[in-house]
Amino acid sequence: MTRRRHRIVCLAAIAVAVALCTLAACGKTASSGSGTARAGGSSDTAGDERAAGSFTSTAVVVTYGEDGLLFVDQENGTPYVPGLDNAVIEDGAGRAIAAGDLVRGNIVEVTGNGIMLESYPGKYPGITRVAVVDEGAPEDADRYDDIVAGIWQPRDAQEPPSASISYTTELAQVSMALDRFGYTWSWDENGERQSVAVDAAHPAQVGADGLIDAVVGDAVEARLSFDVPATGITVTRWSEGDLASEAERAGSASAVDAAALPGEEVACTPDDAGNMAFTIEPGWRYQVLATFDAGEATFAFTVRAPKS
Repeated sequence: MTRRRHRIVCLAAIAVAVALCTLAACGKTASSGSGTARAGGSSDTAGDERAAGSFTSTAVVVTYGEDGLLFVDQENGTPYVPGLDNAVIEDGAGRAIAAGDLVRGNIVEVTGNGIMLESYPGKYPGITRVAVVDEGAPEDADRYDDIVAGIWQPRDAQEPPSASISYTTELAQVSMALDRFGYTWSWDENGERQSVAVDAAHPAQVGADGLIDAVVGDAVEARLSFDVPATGITVTRWSEGDLASEAERAGSASAVDAAALPGEEVACTPDDAGNMAFTIEPGWRYQVLATFDAGEATFAFTVRAPKS
């Protein structure tokens, strides 16, 4: 079992305040067609655009891995992850295309609300339109290979899968990596199949303070994702109060008879992005059992209410 303590919190108040000043030079409108952003209009005009929910900049498309997508602002070289779920994407002729049709080196005009979430690279969820203004060439994006190398590396086939959940509260958007417990994993090495099996304590046999925790005031929807496509997912939960009582009766958390605590299964729903969505509530511990083509792995986390 690994003890990862990795949580990214994007405060909503900060997100609103951090407009794309770093993305597009504090609101200058970029012209299209040349592949290089040009400042256009006054700061008053830019302010009016942000107030109206429309803000335009120019970026180069950088692709990596199987489906990784990054935009790099052409005015100041700032990389960001484009949120394209609600965006209209058009090719150079104005025809609708999918995000997967964007090609490394494309120069695109990006229109959105001008609000970037604070992280690295930044995330820009409010994009409403992406239009290819110059086909460019793949080598045009080579200059950003160092940026990509700093945020992404090809996955090591020997590494078992990792899992994370994300959720939104009134104050924040949170993404956190889950603690991984036992797993089995297989991979090919020099033409031969290799396998490893790692045992670990059952998630019910660990104290709550030994788990990474989600902090929510009430029930919220969480989205579960993996760095390897899962073939099956089962989510089970236990009341932290019941687990604490069992640990006290048994003498310690590690002495709890996990087999006698079946827990309750949590309903999961796949979303359009291939992630699984389910409800989390404070006072509960969650176990995720996921199967993959090359093995299976168990993950766990707990959920607590904010401290008053």
